[in-house]
Amino acid sequence: MSVRSTEEVQGGPNAEVGGSNPSGRTTIGALDVSHLQQIYEHLLRLSSEDRHLRFCVGAGDTFIHRYVFEIMDLERDLAYGAFDGEKLVGMAHIAIVSDTSCELAFSIDEEYRGHGLARMLMRIAVGTCHELGMTKLCMSCLRENRKMQSLARSFGLHMTIDFHEAYAELGITK
Repeated sequence: MSVRSTEEVQGGPNAEVGGSNPSGRTTIGALDVSHLQQIYEHLLRLSSEDRHLRFCVGAGDTFIHRYVFEIMDLERDLAYGAFDGEKLVGMAHIAIVSDTSCELAFSIDEEYRGHGLARMLMRIAVGTCHELGMTKLCMSCLRENRKMQSLARSFGLHMTIDFHEAYAELGITK
C-alpha cells in the first residue's frame, strides 16, 4: 500500500498549550506495528467520556489493551499519528473493510484539540483512501459527538443520524 509522507503542522498545539515541543511543530506521520505501545498509551490518556465517544461503548483499560494489541491490525489497516516530539497525541485509523471501502476513526489528546490536528489527519486519510482506489469511505459516531459530525460534513461526507448513532459516508471518484 502506498502511504503519504510525513507532514508538519506549523504553529501546532504547542504554540498555545505550551507543551513539551519547544518548536511549536507537530509532526504527522504513518503509524505501523512498531507504534503499538504509543497508540496504547495515547488511547489510555483519553478520558472515559472521550473513550465512549471514540469507541461508542464504555472502554476501560482492558478494552483498550485488547483493541490495540488484538483487534487493530496495522498489517492490513493504515493509521497516521500526530506527534509532539516522540509523544503520540492524536491518530487517524483507516480500517480497510474491502478492496473498495474503508472506515475512519480519530482520537486527539484533550490538550491538543482545537488546533486543526483532526482536520489535518482527516485530509491525509481521505487523500490516502483516494490514492488506494477506495470508492467508499465511512465513519460512525454517537449522536452526541458533534465535533466528529462537523468534521465529517466539512469533508463532504453525507450524514445520517438515527436514535443513537450518526453515520457518514463519502463516495470517492477515481
